[in-house]
Amino acid sequence: KGELSARLTLCHSLRVVMIDPRPADVPSVYLKSVVPKLPKKWQHSLEERLRTSPMFVEEELDKRFVQLVTHFSIANEMIFCSGGTDDDGGVDNDTNDDVETQLFQDE
Repeated sequence: KGELSARLTLCHSLRVVMIDPRPADVPSVYLKSVVPKLPKKWQHSLEERLRTSPMFVEEELDKRFVQLVTHFSIANEMIFCSGGTDDDGGVDNDTNDDVETQLFQDE
C-alpha cells in the first residue's frame, strides 16, 4: 500500500492525492519497496542525496503528496461537491484548481 503513490511522487515528480481509509507510511514504502527495484544508478543517486539531506524523502513528499485517510465516496463528495457558481451565474469550472490549492497549501 502506497507503492504507486511513492513512485509517482518521488520518481516522476507528480502531485499525488492518495485516498485510502488505512494510513500509509509512504517514506518507508519508498525506501524498502521502490528503491531496491530502481536501476543501480538511481539507487546510488538517492544514497548521495540522503547523505547530504537525511530528510530528503520526507521533504519531497511534503511538497507533492497528500493522503486523505477516508473512504473514496466521502472524499469524492468533498472534492467534487464543493464547487459553486461564478459571479455570472455559470458553473464554477475552477473547482479542481481550488481543491488542488487546498490540498497543497504549503507550496
